[in-house]
Amino acid sequence: MTRRREIERHIATFGDIAEIVEAMKNLALVEVRRVTGFIEAQRRSVAIVEDALADFFDGYPGFRAPPSTGGDVCCVVGSERGFCGDFNLRLAEAARTLGAQLRAPTRTVLVGANLSSAWTGAADARCAGASVADEVPATMARLAESIRDLMPAAPGGPPWGLVLLLHGEAGPELRRLLPLSIGAANRRPKPFPIDLDLDPADFLSAAMRQYLFAAPMAALYESLLAENQRRLDHMDRALRKMDDRLADLGRERNRQRQEEITEDIELILLSAGGTRTGRPAPSAGAQPPATNSIGIP
Repeated sequence: MTRRREIERHIATFGDIAEIVEAMKNLALVEVRRVTGFIEAQRRSVAIVEDALADFFDGYPGFRAPPSTGGDVCCVVGSERGFCGDFNLRLAEAARTLGAQLRAPTRTVLVGANLSSAWTGAADARCAGASVADEVPATMARLAESIRDLMPAAPGGPPWGLVLLLHGEAGPELRRLLPLSIGAANRRPKPFPIDLDLDPADFLSAAMRQYLFAAPMAALYESLLAENQRRLDHMDRALRKMDDRLADLGRERNRQRQEEITEDIELILLSAGGTRTGRPAPSAGAQPPATNSIGIP
């Protein structure tokens, strides 16, 4: 009985945990659907700015930034919350394997509290990440401040590069934002040269501000989407394991109950047998006691 009650307590505990995990899975599914809508709009914004910059560089090639840089600021975009498997560990591993593509010296910004816990190396700045899509703009503001503080502002020095390390569709990947590589050689030439109402330098400054806001914002949304997709997979595996564990506990509980029933039946049979053999039967050669005419011995 004690063993069966202990199993029943385990079943109740696993059932409660399964309900919590199922609720977290549903929240992650809702977030995936919300973030997907944000990503499509943000990608269109980035594409519009990139096309404008490509047209500008085609018309004013002298404004292209030199490909060499004085170093790189690397922003590693992880998760603010847990329950997403090895999401942050894979980023930390990718930082070591993909670090050869960065240009020294390198300054690192970590985005996400859970990533900061999994990070083993040094970091120049850390900022909180986004738990839901509504927090991405605030995260972008914090990230912009960190990048601004780490970017050298010495006049006349070589410009610094900016790269993002985040989870893409195929896993962790590096995306270089600076220096710009917009304007491929196989682009179709425009039939007419562009006509700017602004000074080219002013236009480039405004367009770069828009680009450096839209591109990292899109990356933050993509990272949040990948995080919640990984969380969905993690929750699915956890639920399957709990279902298997609950099934094992249910079978063990049934075995314990069967053993208890068997013991109860054995006790009943033993008790019934003791009742039937409680008075000894008379021997074959014994004579019944003498009685008088009215049957009294």
